[in-house]
Amino acid sequence: MDPERTNWYVHQRDYYLHVDPKPVENLTLFQRDASFILHTDTFRPGYYAIECINFANNYIRLRDDGYLWIELEANTSDYVDAASFKLYEYSKSRTYHDLIYRYFSLK
Repeated sequence: MDPERTNWYVHQRDYYLHVDPKPVENLTLFQRDASFILHTDTFRPGYYAIECINFANNYIRLRDDGYLWIELEANTSDYVDAASFKLYEYSKSRTYHDLIYRYFSLK
């Protein structure tokens, strides 16, 4: 959930992460697209991996173009690095532009 806007959620759409308000229509699909499993030590010790509920074995990873993307697990060092995250405490001093990075930061 976006901490600064009630009823706005991080969710996947077309495999990219978006932040949008909760819709009136297709709520069940939206809820599944906005649900993730936080795994510890999946790819790297001390790091987290975030699996998409709607797509088993698909994890959030940082793409080379800087976007967060849902992609099927791959056993490559590039994938492991891009799908390994640290969590940081939310800080109100950051701007909205940094919203996603409040939660996910590449190692």
